[in-house]
Amino acid sequence: MDIVRVPIKSYIHVMDLTTNVTELVEGPRNYALQSNEVVVKQITPFIQLTNNTYITIKNPVVKTKDNHVELESFGLVKVNWGETEIRTYNDYKDPFPLYPGEEAVDGIKKIVNLLANEQVRMKALRDIVDENGVKHKAGSLWSIRGPANLLPRVECEVVKNEILKATIISNNSAIQIKATKDTVDYKGIERKAGDQWLVRESGAYFPTVYEEIVQVKTPKTLTDKVALHLKAEKNFTDFYGNKRKAGEEWLVTNEMSELHIIDAYETLVNEVKITVLTSRQYCVIQNPFVNGQIQYGKRVLKRGETSFFIKPGEILEYNKVNNVLVFDENDALLLEAIEPYNDGKTDYVPGNKWVLRGPREFCLPLELTILKQIKAIPLDENEGIYIRNLTNGEVKMITGQTYLLEPNEELYEKELNPVVEQIINQQKSGTNY
Repeated sequence: MDIVRVPIKSYIHVMDLTTNVTELVEGPRNYALQSNEVVVKQITPFIQLTNNTYITIKNPVVKTKDNHVELESFGLVKVNWGETEIRTYNDYKDPFPLYPGEEAVDGIKKIVNLLANEQVRMKALRDIVDENGVKHKAGSLWSIRGPANLLPRVECEVVKNEILKATIISNNSAIQIKATKDTVDYKGIERKAGDQWLVRESGAYFPTVYEEIVQVKTPKTLTDKVALHLKAEKNFTDFYGNKRKAGEEWLVTNEMSELHIIDAYETLVNEVKITVLTSRQYCVIQNPFVNGQIQYGKRVLKRGETSFFIKPGEILEYNKVNNVLVFDENDALLLEAIEPYNDGKTDYVPGNKWVLRGPREFCLPLELTILKQIKAIPLDENEGIYIRNLTNGEVKMITGQTYLLEPNEELYEKELNPVVEQIINQQKSGTNY
């Protein structure tokens, strides 16, 4: 007969080969094995839980109301096959053995302590009533926020075993949230799956189980020299209360806000620098905005001193700012009307041409075009030019004065006899003939 010495706080499992029943033997004890008995579990220490620890037991024994182990009719301990039980230090302060059929899963673990800025997402494995008395259906999700001790339960599990930290929203920043399922946000607004929005309130933010953080957004600084060109990705109402349609483009300037956070459905096209015109400059804007509406095909003249932002859809003609023309009494411009025009004295129709004489400053109106700049021709008393009238073909000679061509005049080159040309050339070179 073999003697098995079982120390204190240890146990063995012994099986009766006659009845096939296995029983628990706890120490301290010297156990005499009968000829029909065999040790199926060698000497094993009791499980000792400490504060804030737990262990998962598979196939736990069935106990009566007065905490006694139930037995089958043939003497074997009754177990809940396929079930699991969480045993914590609160309920098992004393060391305990495992009965035949019970299994310890993954050993002793520490209870998770959630800090104030932490949370976990829980998933119900079966219908459950949580610590707050809220009922959850199998498969549903909910959050537990710290500070708290996360007591494990067999009816639920931590999603992905992740502890999620709160996202800190600093002043003048925001986080972009996306709904993964139809939900209600922290303001009580219903959100559809796929909806995105910004949370701008500073502080710690915990996304709900059906929210995910897309990104943290920092603001763009707006000055009197820089604006933001934005585009709407879908229909929405912007931060300033304006309804925007998908594809719409607009500017945000410092008149609206000193800082702007790009909204969930806004795209930054580019940053627009201000256009500045001095008192001697002007420019032409194509497709201008008039009363809030873009006027495609139209042109507007802007003259300084002024400053403005080119709005989305507008085009700075030739992509440049023009200088006002300044000319004196010996300069002139040959102008032609391409649209009806009135200079304050005369009405011009398209096709009319005239000479505008100096001295003056001139900013070219949209209705006119400059055919050419004309310089006065100064003539000595011994000098002259031939002028031809383009209207009637008449040629005349001008000598001894400063002459400015009229709109219907041009310089005329008179053909000379070869002998005369030779004499003139010899005179120029100082050769006697």
